[in-house]
Amino acid sequence: RATEYPPQPNVGSLIGPAVGLQLQAPEARGQIVFWITSGFLAVSKDYGETFTASQHVLKEPCCSECSIAFAAGPGNSTLIMNCRTGQDSRRAQLYWSLLDNGTYASTEPTYPTQLTDAGCQGSILSAAAGAGSGPGSGSGAGAATHVLYTSNAASTSARERMTIHRSDDGGGSWSAGQVIHAGPSAYSQLVQLPNGSMAVLFEAGGRGAYETISFAPFATPPHTGPVFY
Repeated sequence: RATEYPPQPNVGSLIGPAVGLQLQAPEARGQIVFWITSGFLAVSKDYGETFTASQHVLKEPCCSECSIAFAAGPGNSTLIMNCRTGQDSRRAQLYWSLLDNGTYASTEPTYPTQLTDAGCQGSILSAAAGAGSGPGSGSGAGAATHVLYTSNAASTSARERMTIHRSDDGGGSWSAGQVIHAGPSAYSQLVQLPNGSMAVLFEAGGRGAYETISFAPFATPPHTGPVFY
């Protein structure tokens, strides 16, 4: 049970809404980290018994609902964060680094042109290279050991077009994207399945974004469409 939570006042704030991370890097092994929408990371060094707060994100307000992932795989303590914003229909992207004093500090946000935002939550996930061969590129000599995926409703006008983007260089560039569902869609969460393939769980429907909770693997092209539940 968390005995010292929250690490600072955050009335009205949310966790994520997305998954947290448990670090494996030697300098931070076992740390639990998740994003608080009022502008900081909540960090536990004792498996959730107590929490401290990171530095606040630079250039607030840039980021509200955000998802975090390992920028270069779980053996590295640098985190990448992908966020819903109201900034010219673009998603925000920034990095968190672990400082010598044990806290995290962020970079200033950037707004990658490939990552269109409909003003909706999205997901980011780090996976071992070779997982999910559908959207994206990159293999062979010099290829990264881990790749990044994002999922979100990639439209400038409505919550629609659930799209997967891939980065092979730690978020330095992103693929053009693969549309998983062209119709109405909203919140999502990426997942790597036990067999190593990739999938996304997301809100979607034919006439509205909240008709179903849908599941779509995207490990092997061509994509055949989501399974609706």
